[in-house]
Amino acid sequence: MIRCIWRFYNKLKGFLKHKLIDYIEYISQIRYEIGFPTNSLESILEGNELDVKWLKHKYKDRWFADPFILDSTETHIVLLVEEFFYDNQKGRIAKLTINKNNYKIVKNETLLELKTHLSFPAIIRRGSDVLIYPENSENGCLIAYNINTNYTRVKPFKTIIETPLTDAIIHDWGMHTYLFSTKLPDPNGKELIIYKKDDSENEYKLFEKITFIEKVARNAGDFFSLNGDLYRPAQECNKVYGHCVILQKVSLVNESFLFKEICRLYSSHKLMKDGLHTFNTYKGVHVIDVNGCKHPYIKKIFDSLYICYKNLHFR
Repeated sequence: MIRCIWRFYNKLKGFLKHKLIDYIEYISQIRYEIGFPTNSLESILEGNELDVKWLKHKYKDRWFADPFILDSTETHIVLLVEEFFYDNQKGRIAKLTINKNNYKIVKNETLLELKTHLSFPAIIRRGSDVLIYPENSENGCLIAYNINTNYTRVKPFKTIIETPLTDAIIHDWGMHTYLFSTKLPDPNGKELIIYKKDDSENEYKLFEKITFIEKVARNAGDFFSLNGDLYRPAQECNKVYGHCVILQKVSLVNESFLFKEICRLYSSHKLMKDGLHTFNTYKGVHVIDVNGCKHPYIKKIFDSLYICYKNLHFR
């Protein structure tokens, strides 16, 4: 009888332990929040704290990240984002129409969904034509898609490069087009890979590799210009992925790219403090995303209890 009770106790203890671990993993899941800094671009580059209007929505089963600005009107902001679902742990590309007065989502439309994960929906504008080239490193290549004039549908345009690039950015410099990216298996490291488009063969070829002192190679948004200078948002991933965004001034000297750090942007969200992961600007609108824990208050309680347990256990 005692032996049976003991076995039952051990099974119950093991069951509760696994359930507790599952619950801790559940409350510790990452989520992202999108925000719109109201600072001027000059103020941001001076490193001032961001004054942010946060996106409002009621979704509990997903989060939005990697915001790129597709358009901005007097009344609405239109974003392309990664829409990530907790249940299947996979992202797709969505178009969000947002009311400028209250920053609420007016419409959420799926633009692109594949069997593989999609994120970082970067945009190329060529006159009236708009292309997007979201990250799809899981599929081993980077593909550009045409988006129609109403921004309601996309269709494959061409494969840009048969390489598992991560968060690639294409930018024109003078008469040439360059592609800046990291790639698998080290997407968050120190090495930025730059390709140059060979117009005669219509393909991108390796131009140079830049090795930074820190893990700041991964792009954090599209390049932007101010007062004739070009800037690159970069992710600082020294300890964790997307800890903060570094804005670097970009120059091309003697056929080699130079990157000079100007400032670092950190999350000013009262709960999402773990990182600031993306920065983009277009038509006078700035957008960021920050990340943190899905249930920050509960996580804080569990963290405090765990610290107490460790202090008691190891005395």
